[in-house]
Amino acid sequence: MNQILSILKNCQKTNVLIIVFLFLSSFLIRFFLTDFPHLIVFYPDELNYYQIAQNLSRGKFLIVNNESVGFQKILYSLFLTPIFYFFKNPEMQTHCFSALNAFLVSSVIFPAFLIGKLCLKNQKTILLLCFLSLLLSDLSYSLTFRSEN
Repeated sequence: MNQILSILKNCQKTNVLIIVFLFLSSFLIRFFLTDFPHLIVFYPDELNYYQIAQNLSRGKFLIVNNESVGFQKILYSLFLTPIFYFFKNPEMQTHCFSALNAFLVSSVIFPAFLIGKLCLKNQKTILLLCFLSLLLSDLSYSLTFRSEN
């Protein structure tokens, strides 16, 4: 933790501003590309994450299809839970899911920056690494309700 704090103290402000700009750009692009009505059709685990989050917001805990489950991957459902709690309109929930997924996927730039600062010396290489980390094809999962986000 001390090493991370010392890295952040020694960062140039322009590099931090570039990283924040890249994050915001990625977030906005991903949000506007994924903000459409979603149907849970293809992946049964999408339904699990969705129903667990919905039931957690209602105080029913790990229930899917009205039965208790031993599903253990609930971190993503915990991120979704406040959306069900604060927004009752399904259309607004879908917009919030898109924003949350875009945020989670775009946040990959911060660990990439820290790892780059630890392992690399050239500032341009670190910024290139951060830019390329936002282009990974795996990040297309921001279109779905999946834990891969």
